[in-house]
Amino acid sequence: MNQFNLRQTFYHGSPEGRIGRFKLSKEGSYGAGVYFADHSCALEFADGVERNVTPVRLLAVNPYFYQAHEGVYGLEDFDSYAIPLVRSLFPEESDALITAAKHHAYGYFDGRIRERLLARGHDLLVVLYEDESFEAVVLSTSIIQLQDHGG
Repeated sequence: MNQFNLRQTFYHGSPEGRIGRFKLSKEGSYGAGVYFADHSCALEFADGVERNVTPVRLLAVNPYFYQAHEGVYGLEDFDSYAIPLVRSLFPEESDALITAAKHHAYGYFDGRIRERLLARGHDLLVVLYEDESFEAVVLSTSIIQLQDHGG
């Protein structure tokens, strides 16, 4: 069982250094947001430089939990863990959204996943993987609380 705990410290890694104020990305593997994970994952994104890892608490009130499963969910040569999420959130438009992501250089989705989850009252998307890793995608920066380096 995944050991995800909403009260834990989350981490964001960037080769650009520590973040003092977060901005939502316009796109990503699960659409727009600010992406957080455990320390080891964040350290990878920080190019292995500890000072480039930012610890935070996430003050989410209504997270949306999504269990990602390995496998091909897409169209022909496009594989993304997000496809079942997109199909469930956008039953009528999912093929168009998936096709757009398929043609994106990195397979990213735009801000529509974020907008749909916000409209349903969610402030955080928690993606749980079978290997017990996770991603926490912040939908509103107001839930991010910076921590000192000691966490």
